[in-house]
Amino acid sequence: MLTYIRLEDYKCFEVLELQPRRITVLIGPNGAGKSSVLQALMFLRQSLGHEDPQWQGPFVNLVGFQQALRSGAAERELAIEFWGARDLDEDVFGFSYRTEFSDDGLSTHDADIGLLDWGGRQLKVSWNRGESEDRASLDFDYRGRLQCELSVDGLSAIGKPHGSLRSYRVIGSASNEESEEAIQTQRRLLATIPDAIQSWRFGPPVRGFLQHGYELAPSALDEIHPADSYDSLASRIASSLGYEDDARDSVAALTERITGVPIEHGLAEGRLVAVSANGQMGRRIPIVNEGFGTNQLTFLMYQLVKTPEGGLAGIEEPETHLHPKAIAKLGDVFVEIATKEDKQLLLATHSDHLLLSLLNNVAERKLAADDLAVYYFQLEDGKATANRQEVTEDGLVKGGLPGFFDAALEAQRRHLDAVTKHQPIEAVAQQP
Repeated sequence: MLTYIRLEDYKCFEVLELQPRRITVLIGPNGAGKSSVLQALMFLRQSLGHEDPQWQGPFVNLVGFQQALRSGAAERELAIEFWGARDLDEDVFGFSYRTEFSDDGLSTHDADIGLLDWGGRQLKVSWNRGESEDRASLDFDYRGRLQCELSVDGLSAIGKPHGSLRSYRVIGSASNEESEEAIQTQRRLLATIPDAIQSWRFGPPVRGFLQHGYELAPSALDEIHPADSYDSLASRIASSLGYEDDARDSVAALTERITGVPIEHGLAEGRLVAVSANGQMGRRIPIVNEGFGTNQLTFLMYQLVKTPEGGLAGIEEPETHLHPKAIAKLGDVFVEIATKEDKQLLLATHSDHLLLSLLNNVAERKLAADDLAVYYFQLEDGKATANRQEVTEDGLVKGGLPGFFDAALEAQRRHLDAVTKHQPIEAVAQQP
């Protein structure tokens, strides 16, 4: 799970710092940088293992370095940094990763991964690719008897060092089993950060089926690529629902719970795959004729089902096309998935209904207050900032929700002004 995100001179941010929790909600006006946070993580995801930054790829199209760099940045470099913790078997590894980019590509990147107080052993791996030299070290101290030295073949790949254990030095005595454990632990430590990045999943901002049937793809979809063409993505998801019975059943159960409409799947003539819905009248109809709420929800639920345990799902405007009642149920589903399936959610939303549903889950003690982080984004003088809103154990936001309640009060004030313009205020007050 990610516990810290920092962006420097990236897009509209001079410096942005977030402390994500199990569910993190990004709110604020349009153009204030909420989507940019998701795009920064998408950029790292598609650049993983490459020597050159992938500004354009299957997850996001940032065009190039110049477009990603904040306008007016003093230094022609941007940085992305994150910290987190990850469960591996029965152990918990803490990690941090920072990477900097310039016109020339990857400038520097460094990582620290550690496991403390593990049966009396202290473990740590750190590696860095700097402008002048590369370095890597593995400190493995088994009760003062075993120390290891790490050699690295290359540190030029983003997020993914290529290392091997060169030698180890025994102080006192160490068994062959302890020596082998050192080698295996080194490999696990080096894989922590790339495995964490690979566990991130992102939903397409535009989603839904537009055709009655799609040509059957040769295989199921491993993960959603938001930057794929619309028809290609729809075809792959429709096919995947056919190949994966468990995923289809899970998606159908979730859509039925949220909108009351389960989905079905079938093969049509000519190797066409079709997604249908059991409509409110009990009839099976093409999902394109059902309404776009359940339609787009199918993409979203498939993404959540396919997010691995311990992974992160980044979703932009999950409330799209949904009735407020369905949005409230969507919030309940998010809480269950996050808490019972160990998945971290990063949500960018404009829906007060969704946020209030999450807060109600806190008040009902279904979600700990500390497991919900709410950040309000705003843009002033060309710079975006994000302020964390304090959530109480009773599911309240201290000081209220910026933007949401202000807009509601302004709408009520406008309506009252319009009514009182044509009627005396006494007459308005006496109306039932």
